[in-house]
Amino acid sequence: MSTDRIMTGSRLILLTALMALIGIPLQGCSESKPPPMAPPPPPPASLSQIKDEMVKVRAQMDTTTDAMNALAKSSNADVQANYDKFNVEYTKLQGQAEQLRTRADDLKMHTQAYYDTWNKQAEVSNPDLRRRATEQRAEAERTFSTIKSEVELTRLSYDPYVSQLKDISSYLKENKTPAALATVSDLASKASTNGAEVNKHLDAVLAGINKVMTASGGTPAAPTMK
Repeated sequence: MSTDRIMTGSRLILLTALMALIGIPLQGCSESKPPPMAPPPPPPASLSQIKDEMVKVRAQMDTTTDAMNALAKSSNADVQANYDKFNVEYTKLQGQAEQLRTRADDLKMHTQAYYDTWNKQAEVSNPDLRRRATEQRAEAERTFSTIKSEVELTRLSYDPYVSQLKDISSYLKENKTPAALATVSDLASKASTNGAEVNKHLDAVLAGINKVMTASGGTPAAPTMK
């Protein structure tokens, strides 16, 4: 092989390596593909779906509170079983409540749309229709305001409630003696009170959703449990 041919080959190898180093694509090689696009966000939940999830959370709260009260009154023979039952229900509640938290923006969107519809209807020129639409707009505004405030009150009362459940679970994890149960008795009583407060605000939100669904032609929520 001649010296010129060897030098030409060496230059070609060096040039190829240099191009690869600085990121210039080589002829005949496929360019790197762009990263895949992120999937689109899921569609907002319907009012019916939000209502169903809220009813489930309310029912699970009652079940969890009952399990907590049973644990607080346990005898030595059933304290472990009652503790395990309480933890199972507490874990279920956490999952369901966290899912419901993600629906806050969807609920706000639906109630805002409900108010905007009647706000636009009030722009008609016919006096009778405008009066009726104005009345409906006022009702829609009250419903919108109630849902918004009750959602916030639900959150404010739920956070201490679930914190008390967590403290009871942690405190009794390694010590389930009668003395330990007596120590958490007052905390369990406070949690029961806070749980009732949460349910009161959840009921108010559900009542607001009922109004929106009825006015929008949907099926109202089933009566809540007392």
